[in-house]
Amino acid sequence: MRTRVERFRRLSVGQRYRFLINRLERAARAERLRTGPRTLDIVPTHRCNLRCVGCVHYETVGPADLSIELFREILEESAPWAIQYRFCSLGELFLNRDAPEMLRMAGERGIGCNIMTNGMLVTPELADFLVCSARVDMFTFSIDGARAETVERLRRGLRFDRLLSGIAAVVEAKRRHGSSAPVVQGNFVAMRESIEELVDLVRLAADVGIEDLNVNYLTVEGETDVADSLFNHPEFQRSVFEEARRVAEETGVVLHLPPDIQDGGFRARCVLPWDTMIIDTDGTARMCYSSWEESVGNVRTDGGILAVWNSAIYREVRRTIESGSPFYRYCEHCGRRVGFSRLEAHLGKGEGNAELFRFDWDRSGVPERPHGTKLVNPDTKAAS
Repeated sequence: MRTRVERFRRLSVGQRYRFLINRLERAARAERLRTGPRTLDIVPTHRCNLRCVGCVHYETVGPADLSIELFREILEESAPWAIQYRFCSLGELFLNRDAPEMLRMAGERGIGCNIMTNGMLVTPELADFLVCSARVDMFTFSIDGARAETVERLRRGLRFDRLLSGIAAVVEAKRRHGSSAPVVQGNFVAMRESIEELVDLVRLAADVGIEDLNVNYLTVEGETDVADSLFNHPEFQRSVFEEARRVAEETGVVLHLPPDIQDGGFRARCVLPWDTMIIDTDGTARMCYSSWEESVGNVRTDGGILAVWNSAIYREVRRTIESGSPFYRYCEHCGRRVGFSRLEAHLGKGEGNAELFRFDWDRSGVPERPHGTKLVNPDTKAAS
């Protein structure tokens, strides 16, 4: 909440006006929007320096890295109305050598950035640059446990000591420059193998300077299976979450937890089709993290961001998302909308459920199907 308030205070008058219009359009569930996406989630690279057990890699026909030229195009169109860029998808952000410059350019245009990293490439020099020369609002480190052996087993290739050094570099840069930004966040994927360490991770977060800890349930993909999911351990999940809340209150760490698995009454309105667009390295656009195999268009070849934002595909998603038969079939099962009491909310695309992750083209009035993506084995990831 603190980050959101500070970000709003830094907005220009024009940005505040467009933000409020966007909120009104979102509340009205408008299908065609006057405002562009408030948040652009930009994929900086498909390359990664780790081999995480839960990773599934989606590859488009295009470059491994986002080019600085495409980033400039995105920035030029979106700067008048975008409020936030997120660099949190697919590969490791800092493998793209232009990433620091992209963050600086966004900040220069008044756009705050949220970034996610595995921490292996974060140095004191990089931390200094990002604190002083960019406008990074949230600096998120993936940290899936409190013990080195657990984290290094789940994120193969990671060195826990280097992850902690990266966190320390950002904390120290903030202290040295007297800056309250960025908020240092940890991101924890809750699964059977790691959930026992969540309480200790809250304590570790307080010790190393992580201010904010975000928890997500495992999506069963990659080398994981249903046995790794907390879906089969709801009572254990609830007891650990209760203790983690207690320790977070004691330590002052801001803890974000998903709904309890047994909360079958959970319901929430999805805001992403009114709020966020994901843009891949080749300009392909997607509406959310659960829709990697379906494109809503391409911002480079389909007339730009705003043209894609109000395309027939996006309008059909908005029109049907709360119906009993949404255009994107997975919306009916998404845990962020209907909670996690059903197994489907914990599953990624796999054998037997592939159709859930597709648009329902047969019944829609959308005239043309854009190109999709292909699922590839991590061994075939683009080389550096």
